[in-house]
Amino acid sequence: YPPRGENSEWWIACGAVQSKAQDASYGYYETRMKASSLRTSSTFWLMNPEGGSKRTELDIQESVGNANRWPVFKYQFRNNTHITWSELSAEGEPISWKKGFNFDLGGNVDEAFHRYGCWWVDARTMHFYLDGEYTGTIEVLTEHDKAPFDQRMYVNLVCEVYDWEVLPDVDRLLDDSLNTTYYDYVRAYKLVKQSAIIESVEGF
Repeated sequence: YPPRGENSEWWIACGAVQSKAQDASYGYYETRMKASSLRTSSTFWLMNPEGGSKRTELDIQESVGNANRWPVFKYQFRNNTHITWSELSAEGEPISWKKGFNFDLGGNVDEAFHRYGCWWVDARTMHFYLDGEYTGTIEVLTEHDKAPFDQRMYVNLVCEVYDWEVLPDVDRLLDDSLNTTYYDYVRAYKLVKQSAIIESVEGF
């Protein structure tokens, strides 16, 4: 992240991991994660990039371990959905829409590992789970698009700074006990009919 000015130099480096293929479709996605104690994000999300008829984003968890301006980011399981269509409105503005859901963790995101999960059921329905327990559902509106989330997406694990949050303190950036987001695992499951499982076992 560079400071403002003509001679700015990069002085904050964050990390990102993305799936090699844009293959994520309907199924259950889960990570076990402990956020850093910085004013940087610790996230788990799916995304279909710009370039097609629409850009879709499914945020399973978006947190900031030492959030300052929006403290809720450090103690909530924060889910969100974003859609931006390539077509423009009558006013010449991009057509976009979002809907989110939040659930209190009962502690801060940097204090312990939690399992953050989402069952992406179909093109408009997502169920969310914290530590294996159901927390809520997002039903995506279909007024503009009958199947808004029907495209395959990339899976992302990202740490970054935000322009709406105070930049992290240098002393915390240099403290290895505070500056790391930990991902224990990332898993993806596809729903399989019980009959198919039985046939597979019998044919083994």
